[in-house]
Amino acid sequence: MTQQQTQTTPRLKVVPPTTENKQSPQVNNNQPQDQPNPPTEKPPEEQDNQSGFPYGRWLIVGGILVGLGAISLIPVPTAVRGEAQAQLTPEQRDVQHMPETGIVSEIYVQPDQEVDAGQPLAMIEPQQLEDEISDWQLRIEERLANIEAANQKTLVSRAEIERLQMQKSHLLQRIEELQQEVNAPSSLPRVQQKVQEIASYQRQLQDVRNIVDKPEFQEAVNEGAIAQNRAREYRNSANDLQARIATAQEEIEAIKQRKQEELQQQQDRLNELLASERVAEQKLVESQASVQNQMPLIEQMQGEMAKRQQRQSENQMLKAEQDGIVVTPDLYKLEGQLFQQGEVVLEIADPQRLFAKIRIRQEDSDLVHEGTKVTLKPREPGLPTFDVTVNEIQEKMETDEQLGKSFLIAIANIEQHHPGLKPNAKLYAKIQTPHKIPLYERLRREFVNLFKVRSL
Repeated sequence: MTQQQTQTTPRLKVVPPTTENKQSPQVNNNQPQDQPNPPTEKPPEEQDNQSGFPYGRWLIVGGILVGLGAISLIPVPTAVRGEAQAQLTPEQRDVQHMPETGIVSEIYVQPDQEVDAGQPLAMIEPQQLEDEISDWQLRIEERLANIEAANQKTLVSRAEIERLQMQKSHLLQRIEELQQEVNAPSSLPRVQQKVQEIASYQRQLQDVRNIVDKPEFQEAVNEGAIAQNRAREYRNSANDLQARIATAQEEIEAIKQRKQEELQQQQDRLNELLASERVAEQKLVESQASVQNQMPLIEQMQGEMAKRQQRQSENQMLKAEQDGIVVTPDLYKLEGQLFQQGEVVLEIADPQRLFAKIRIRQEDSDLVHEGTKVTLKPREPGLPTFDVTVNEIQEKMETDEQLGKSFLIAIANIEQHHPGLKPNAKLYAKIQTPHKIPLYERLRREFVNLFKVRSL
């Protein structure tokens, strides 16, 4: 092996092993067990390899670095991405002023609603005219309340009359039946029953009398052929039958009397119903007369109020002076508010004159200039993309406190009308820079955008 090493590395010299390496095992065994062994000296081959400089490896690494550096210097096109919002051009707005001091009583339009020239926007009511209309309205409502109460009384009276007439009809029918029963009591089932009982009792009584009244019966009693008790039984039976007949006759008379009394009660009740009916009819007449008397007065009052409302509609109507879209927010808050003469009520803008307010990250602000082409894509699905040109770069950065970042603001006019694109619509912006930048610069910007860090 020493000869092979000499041929491969003639500059190196073989070093003989040191004395420590040749110590016998006995000497090593005599050393304490806890004493660490001395480091083993590497073979001469490993020492020779480590002492040499790896030129090839460093040449490869250097070549790779030079290649990457050359590639990173290649200029490549780049695009800046941002967000935009379609806004109305301030110069194309129609400001609607209050013609005179008054109250906005009603708003006819909504925010972002398209209107035509001459279309009513709001109702303006002068304070004095509004007070007069309110006074007439209150008086009319009071009269209408009185009429409503009279109509309710009319309905109640009619219902009462119908109820009384129905009761009267049943009562007259019952009185007619009672009169027939009183005039012909024998037709009553109860009376017929009692008549039959009387007839039965009379037959039984006649049978007893036929026995008792015979001379032979009295002779037999005197002679003792018939016992006195037996004779007394016959006489008691005759007396009992006579009493039953009298009781039945009294019950018939009581039935007749009850029917007579019932007839009188029904006639008295009929008289009460007739009196109640006359009262209900009188109330009906009074309520109807009240309605008829108040209607002309209400019509007159409504006419006076209509005149004031007509004046209000003709002279105090705020109308649009041009076609456009309403840009004033929260219009419902204007209703009921008092405006002084000349005060701005709402604004209308031309929806076809829009501009795009584009926000670009501060890191990419050096790539955006006036005249740069921008491609805008609406966030709303279905709307096509279109191109605009940056007309203005604002000097002052806009800070988003929520994101904690600053943005460059670029303004681009939207020259053509795009159907479906409304004011305040959100858009994606892609700005194709006219100049190319080195690849490493683009990668750095993408890295900054990805991890949201600022370049130093």
